[in-house]
Amino acid sequence: MEQSIATGGIDGAARTPALGPARERYVFLDLLRGVALLGILPENIPYFALPSSSGEPSIALADPRWTNVVPFYVTRLLGDYKFLSIFSLLFGVGLALIQQRCAQSGRAFRGLYLRRIGVLAAIGLAHAWLLWCGDILFYYALGGFVVMWTARWSARALRRAGIALFCVPVVLMVGLALLVSPVGPAGVRESIADALRASEAVATTQPGALATMPFLDQLQYLGPELERLIYAQGSYGRITALQFVTWLTLLPVFVLFVGWRILGLFMIGVALLKAGWFVDPRQGIGRFRNLALSAGPLGLAMELVSAALISSRHEALAQNLFAEALHYAGSIGLSAVYMWLVAELYARGRDGRLARGLAAVGRTALSGYILQSVLCAFVFYAYGLGAFGRMTRLELWGVVAGVWAVNVAFANLWMWRFRFGPLEWCWRKLTYGSGMSAT
Repeated sequence: MEQSIATGGIDGAARTPALGPARERYVFLDLLRGVALLGILPENIPYFALPSSSGEPSIALADPRWTNVVPFYVTRLLGDYKFLSIFSLLFGVGLALIQQRCAQSGRAFRGLYLRRIGVLAAIGLAHAWLLWCGDILFYYALGGFVVMWTARWSARALRRAGIALFCVPVVLMVGLALLVSPVGPAGVRESIADALRASEAVATTQPGALATMPFLDQLQYLGPELERLIYAQGSYGRITALQFVTWLTLLPVFVLFVGWRILGLFMIGVALLKAGWFVDPRQGIGRFRNLALSAGPLGLAMELVSAALISSRHEALAQNLFAEALHYAGSIGLSAVYMWLVAELYARGRDGRLARGLAAVGRTALSGYILQSVLCAFVFYAYGLGAFGRMTRLELWGVVAGVWAVNVAFANLWMWRFRFGPLEWCWRKLTYGSGMSAT
């Protein structure tokens, strides 16, 4: 999570009554980041609480109870990809802010930024390997390394390149959908079907047989049965080993699909800052409004068509791929709506309790992100309450509400005393060296 490190630090809004344009920009970014951190949890929590395959619509909707179906569709429509997109844009904005500050102070940007993303990569790997394999920080560090070399491009070049990169997974999904559809070559359809059957065969074994196998043999059968066995009953060591193996298997998927999105949105974030979108949020609110009113309805329409496709009883690989492409592309329009709503909140109530509370969450976003994982791991894994696989999606919303409460309370209590969150301070210390005060 790109944190207020990029701004050189910031005190609480209640202690900064006279704000110039630069400081106002930073408060707005903190507010937007805080909303994004809370918003990403409903999307992430099923991957803590349920088998990883439950993210697939055909599997998720196999349970017809409304306590499963309604939360699935609501989360998919309002949450999936939306807040991740905002985080990615903000990471690009932070990169551009650091470059600007380095140019103003005469400090070498690339050396400083390499240290910064190196520390972030280490935090991300520790998070993925020791706590939760769905970590995004490591991929943000990799994306930051790539985009760092393009930071001097013009806003127009960055915007065009970002849009092109963002669209790569859409092209891949649509192209694959055409290949496996009735209009595609028969040989290709058969090859893909054989590959899917082979993958399913590797992932299954006789019912109950996994529990009697040695652990290393169990790892050959990644799937829902193994996840239920290890996450709900296993030791911390076995849970961590399964997380590591799962992370390795997910790595190509993240790079192939999520990676393009991250890179594209990083570049667009840099471009937006260079184009002056965040110079004075209150004066620039019209830009956010215009973007939301133009992109929001289109994004909503694409999401609704996607939902209709996955709810069809006629299941086909091509249909599911088209649905996912629409979901992927349409989500960015709703991200724009959320950004506009946050801009409105900032313009109308920057000094209000709600805005200040959410801004504190944004200033501790890295610590808050890891805190979410600690709390969810404790609730769902065997070394805590062991609730893995025992809750409906509706009940998961209750856990979300509890974690949100802890997030907000922690952030506001911590920022009342300190300038930076605990992990934010460590990140700054390792990036900038000595002379960093936490208070």
